[in-house]
Amino acid sequence: MKNLLRFSFIPILGLSLALSCKTQKTATADTGHDGKKNSTQSAADYEAPTITGERNDPISEKKAKEEATFMEGCILKMIDNKKAALVEFREVLEMNPDNSAANYEVAGLYHELGQSDRALPYAKRAVELKPDNIWYKFRYAEILQSVHRDAEAIAIYEELIKAQPNDMSLHYRLADCQFNADKPADALATYSDIEKHEGNSDTLARCRLKIYERQKDEAGIESVYKGLIKSFPLEEKYSYELAAFYESKAQQDKANAVYADMAVKFPYSATPRLKLAEVNNRNGKKAQGYSDALAAFAIPELLETKIAYLNTWYNISDTAVALTPAQKKEADSLCRVMRRTHKDEAPAFTVSGDYLMKDNRMKEARAMYRKALDMNPGFYAPWKQILKINAQTKDDVQQEKDCKEVMSLYPSQPDAYYYMGEMAFRKKNYYEALQHLSNAHDYNYDDPQMDVEIRKMQIECYRNTGNDKDADALVEKMIKAEPKNMKYKADLAASLLRQKKEYYRAEQMMLEVVEAEPNNAAYLNLLGWIEYNMGDYKMADDYMRKALAITPNDAQVNERMGDIQYMLKNTDEAVKYWNKAKSLGNKSPELEQKIKNRKLNDE
Repeated sequence: MKNLLRFSFIPILGLSLALSCKTQKTATADTGHDGKKNSTQSAADYEAPTITGERNDPISEKKAKEEATFMEGCILKMIDNKKAALVEFREVLEMNPDNSAANYEVAGLYHELGQSDRALPYAKRAVELKPDNIWYKFRYAEILQSVHRDAEAIAIYEELIKAQPNDMSLHYRLADCQFNADKPADALATYSDIEKHEGNSDTLARCRLKIYERQKDEAGIESVYKGLIKSFPLEEKYSYELAAFYESKAQQDKANAVYADMAVKFPYSATPRLKLAEVNNRNGKKAQGYSDALAAFAIPELLETKIAYLNTWYNISDTAVALTPAQKKEADSLCRVMRRTHKDEAPAFTVSGDYLMKDNRMKEARAMYRKALDMNPGFYAPWKQILKINAQTKDDVQQEKDCKEVMSLYPSQPDAYYYMGEMAFRKKNYYEALQHLSNAHDYNYDDPQMDVEIRKMQIECYRNTGNDKDADALVEKMIKAEPKNMKYKADLAASLLRQKKEYYRAEQMMLEVVEAEPNNAAYLNLLGWIEYNMGDYKMADDYMRKALAITPNDAQVNERMGDIQYMLKNTDEAVKYWNKAKSLGNKSPELEQKIKNRKLNDE
């Protein structure tokens, strides 16, 4: 059926082949953006046989089948069905191994499918059959190059260049092969030929740099960059690259000279001045560095780079060393110039607010953040800082107003919920605090410290609302996250003691806590009281005496010591400690009853 279909199309295929598989008249390939030949050629890129040869001569059935199969391969290739096309062209070769066009096509398809090793013999055979076909030669050279047989490819590219001396893509390919074949001098000579035809270019320079870098030829690298600067005097990037090269070779004086030259050549460019400022700062010339930075900040560009400069040389992060008065003054001036130069850009005012806030100039900082918000209401960073200022200044009225606005604008940001929860917590509105803190926790994804603070307040809220179950569950999570944090373990032990359960677990945790902090009277007091409730009064006496040695005027410790002494049958001692607890301010009826009756109330 397949063959019948082929022969049914023979009358119209003659014209198709004549039009589609005509002899290629030019030797110039399509070129890509890199100036090099594309690897895929169409069916019109080579001399192909026609169906009839002479129009008046009949062709054999075998020849017709060969040409129809070839044409079917061409059609499949045109619709980008490479694998199916490959099957057809290989079928042609089974019929006629000396079909040069089919060899060429099989080579190309294997190459495009990433099987250049399999492509090579077909490309070679195509050239052997038609040694004068430049497309066959080009494909053969291209495939040789892809399988790293560069020396053989060089010879073919040289032949092609003789035929097409003005095709620079061939020169580039030749130079690539020469480079890969470790013939750098030949490659450089080829690049010189290209420059004679095209002049200097970024592409040409990058190719030369690759050679000089392999040879570690610093003079050659320097000459390439200087050549680019000369050829393209208005392009700043080549000067930057030359300066960066000098810096990488510890030739800072040369780099500085380039930056200084750039500052003159490009008076409206901030980068060279910022570079000079950094260099002078590193060399201890802080006054000159500040002067250079001031000039750069007055040029209306590179706001992000300026902010990065401030963060580097006037760092105000929590872990940074505090700025000196002189540095604060310089930072203030740079921020002022930056605001004037970038008067319509919110980040300039936000960063200025950060510096004012760090200097405890809260009112001025808040004004800067407000200006930033006026310029860009969708910019969240200023809001975050405003809420932080409200919290630090305890401006609860303004804080509540701002938090509600932030909640409406940014319902998935945690800060407003956190601060609302913190205000409610301070006011002992624990149920309200829990609601806000729960929302803050749900929306907090990237601030571990906030997460810890939220959990601490939640634990206290649960404790103060009698919800030890949820409080304990949170403390368990905190212990798991921070196993060396003794405060959480002491909190859980106290809760277990209060609930009169798991005394042994509470004791084990407090033994670990006291071992870590042996001079903490509160922890000794708690452990002593756990021992008392477990019935080990001698151990309780030991820990409570240690607590008393540290805090002799603690009313609770004295009362508990009295209870312990009573259980140890030291009634007079017990009454003495109870009276001291009373004198230290414990006016509870329970204590009065113990003193009056000289015994514990539950006896």
